[in-house]
Amino acid sequence: MSANAPMREVARRAFATEFNDASHTFKESDDERAPAYQLLPTGRRPTACSSSAP
Repeated sequence: MSANAPMREVARRAFATEFNDASHTFKESDDERAPAYQLLPTGRRPTACSSSAP
């Protein structure tokens, strides 16, 4: 692995209902490729959204 390769972030998942309840979006950096996060009501910041059928 190259020393310049970016490290992958561990996936933190949220269900679609939690994601819909999120009200704040932010980035941790001003870099144009920085990931955008949504702050969930629980205080977590997921990196992926999972959907499930009832």
